[in-house]
Amino acid sequence: MLHSFYKWSCREFSEPVTPPPAPVVPDVVDLAAPGKKHQQHQQVQQQGGAADFFAGLSPGRGPAAAWGGEAAAVGMMSVGGSMGNPAMPPLSSSPYFAQQYEEDKQSAHEARKEQELQRQKRELQELRERQLLLQHHRHEPVDSLSYEGGHHLHGSFSNRNRKGTRMTSVSWINETDISLLLTAAGDGVVRVWGDVMEAGADEGRSPDLVTAFRALPDLEQNPGGPGLATHWQQRRGLLSAAGASRHLNVWDMGSEQMWKQWEVPEQCNVSALRAPSDNSPGPLGGWMIAAGMTDGNVLLYDARERGVSAVHKMNRLRNYVVDLFFPEEGTGHDILTGYSNGSIMTQDIRKASDDKFMPHHCKAQQTAMTCITMHPRVPVLATGSHKQFINIITPRGDLMSRIKEHSGFFDQRLGCVTALAFHPNKLLLAAGASDPVVSIFAHKEGTSSSTKSAYSPASASSHQRR
Repeated sequence: MLHSFYKWSCREFSEPVTPPPAPVVPDVVDLAAPGKKHQQHQQVQQQGGAADFFAGLSPGRGPAAAWGGEAAAVGMMSVGGSMGNPAMPPLSSSPYFAQQYEEDKQSAHEARKEQELQRQKRELQELRERQLLLQHHRHEPVDSLSYEGGHHLHGSFSNRNRKGTRMTSVSWINETDISLLLTAAGDGVVRVWGDVMEAGADEGRSPDLVTAFRALPDLEQNPGGPGLATHWQQRRGLLSAAGASRHLNVWDMGSEQMWKQWEVPEQCNVSALRAPSDNSPGPLGGWMIAAGMTDGNVLLYDARERGVSAVHKMNRLRNYVVDLFFPEEGTGHDILTGYSNGSIMTQDIRKASDDKFMPHHCKAQQTAMTCITMHPRVPVLATGSHKQFINIITPRGDLMSRIKEHSGFFDQRLGCVTALAFHPNKLLLAAGASDPVVSIFAHKEGTSSSTKSAYSPASASSHQRR
């Protein structure tokens, strides 16, 4: 015979303690939304596939050439910073009401003008730091600032890096799906931010911090050093990190564990990292990692090798390596390196140890090179200088165009160019300088290139540069 307490316990605890949740009526879900997004991405990629000829980039002849009739179609912001409602007409045709209406209209206009002037002064005071990083999104019309549908600030947030350090690298992750923004700072910490697009559209909302970890624990804290250099490999989900450290770490971002660690020679700092594209025609796609050093050396690491040292070392020049690239044209074995003295060198990594082989060497500019970028799909490069100009050249060193002004010949000159970035799928070039102005240059078929937008964040939206 069962005890009565046992029967009571079975009866009492057979039901769940918490009440069942109320039925949730799902909202109307657009099942075609993922397909629409994929279709938009395909259209953007088709635009990049049409870039079989690149005549060069140069600024236009003024705002009219830059924007055309686009402003009327999208609706530009008024002086007050919003579209607003049009002024109401006079309630009466009496001269008194008409005069009062004109006075009120003039007073409101002066107040908006003064408010806008104070806002611009305040933001120009905040935007004294130079532009260091620029990164285009592969599919969305967003980089540091939105440039399609008007030049407005899409979003701004603090990276929360330690005081006295700066951001030294930025990359987009999962560009074809839910995009994440990866940032690296001089303190050796990598942060991944989510909901960047949604937070930018929703004013007052900050992106979510997905994860943060110290990618390079032994990174030396040097304010004037290269900081933390990173490279993201989308298909394999690997993040390479190096800098003023004895190690080059490769992290598996899916498991958030270290995947590989190599050694870096003493008294050498890594200033740039690059790996061949997964679509590279050569056999090295995803396996080879190149590290450009501050002393001019280029170290090649092979993930298929069990050793912890570099498999090749190229030391043709003794200048600071600004950046390096693996061109997708040709055999897939070439590596292109840009040096601080304005030189560009293209070498075959299969002959890296052959002293008799002379790589192709050219001079991109006669002044010091502050930054360099290469278009992923078009054989064209852009180099920046502290002498306030941008050179558009071919990989062989042929000068295609030179940009000096934001819009026209009599307009404001560029600042000391500190950051350049080509759009992965479009013929767009973004340039950041020592002033708070971001310029985006677009190529036009059959004509000289013109500025798609040359604008200052201070004239777009209220924010603080961090």
